[in-house]
Amino acid sequence: MSQIKLHLDVVEGTLDLECSGEDFEGIMTRIEGMMRNLTNVPRRKMADVHVAPEDAEQEITEEEDAPVTNGKAVKKPRRRKGSGHANWKVIDNLMTEAQRGALRKFYAEKAPGKQNDQVAVLAHKLSEMLDREGFDGNEIHTAFQAVNEKTPANLTGVFGNMTGEGLGKVIDKKWTPNFKSSDMVKHDLPAAKPTKK
Repeated sequence: MSQIKLHLDVVEGTLDLECSGEDFEGIMTRIEGMMRNLTNVPRRKMADVHVAPEDAEQEITEEEDAPVTNGKAVKKPRRRKGSGHANWKVIDNLMTEAQRGALRKFYAEKAPGKQNDQVAVLAHKLSEMLDREGFDGNEIHTAFQAVNEKTPANLTGVFGNMTGEGLGKVIDKKWTPNFKSSDMVKHDLPAAKPTKK
C-alpha cells in the first residue's frame, strides 16, 4: 500500500501531488471537493494532506517544472506595473510672452514648495489667463518650463495625489482644479514661515 502525498498552497496557487498512476483519478476527485471547501476559507494559507488509498501499491514521484528551494517552489518576482515617465511636450503657442511673464511673477509670489502646491499654482494662473478649467500634462509641463522649474517625474501621480486631497480631478485626461485648490492658492500660499524664538 503506497502513501499519497498532497501539498496545496492556496496563496501561491501551487499543488504538489505524489501518488501512483492508478490512484490519480480518485485523488483528483477528492482534491476538487477540497478546493470547493478551501474557497470558503480565504484566510487558510496552506493545507498538507496525507491520504492512504486502500488499493494502492506503488509510489510515483513527478518533478515540477518550477525550481524548488527547501521543498517550496520559488516564487518569480512580481513586476511592478507603473505608469513610467511620460514624455511631455512643450506647447509653444499656449501663452504669449506677456502671459509667461505674469505666470513667472505669480509663481514667485506664491513660492510653492510641494509638487501639489506647484501644480495648483500653475493650474490656477493658467485658468485665469486662458479662461479654461482643464489642462493636460503637456500644458502643465509647458507652465513648469515657463517658470524655469523642473516638472515632477510622475506628473500623472501628482494629479492622483491632488485628487486624493480633494483639490480637483482628472476629466478627459485633463487636470481640472476645483474651488478648494483655488482657495488654497489664493489664501494659503505663500505658506507662513515658522517664527524662530
